[in-house]
Amino acid sequence: VSSKGVKVPWDAAKARTRAAAAPCLRGRTFYITKTTSPDADKLKVIIGKAGGATVETLPTVAPRSPLVVVCTDRDRRELQCLQGMRNVSELRDAELLAYLLQQKYG
Repeated sequence: VSSKGVKVPWDAAKARTRAAAAPCLRGRTFYITKTTSPDADKLKVIIGKAGGATVETLPTVAPRSPLVVVCTDRDRRELQCLQGMRNVSELRDAELLAYLLQQKYG
């Protein structure tokens, strides 16, 4: 179940096939807030194993490449500076984990 209460279908065989074909986060960059669960250090390892990259700081201007901010609802105030910024999207920590379980992003 995602953080929005939506049931996420999961097929282990399909997930393994997708993982063998290509890392699901390959070519994507993430910033992880300090309120996530698992914590930021663990998510950095998980994201890296799935082919993604992480950055340590939030941008002050729109990044050239897309950036996904992994966060929780508690981060709303911190992330207000990103509203309307091109190439930046938010993703709840539970949703990221659901995508990784399926080995399918988006």
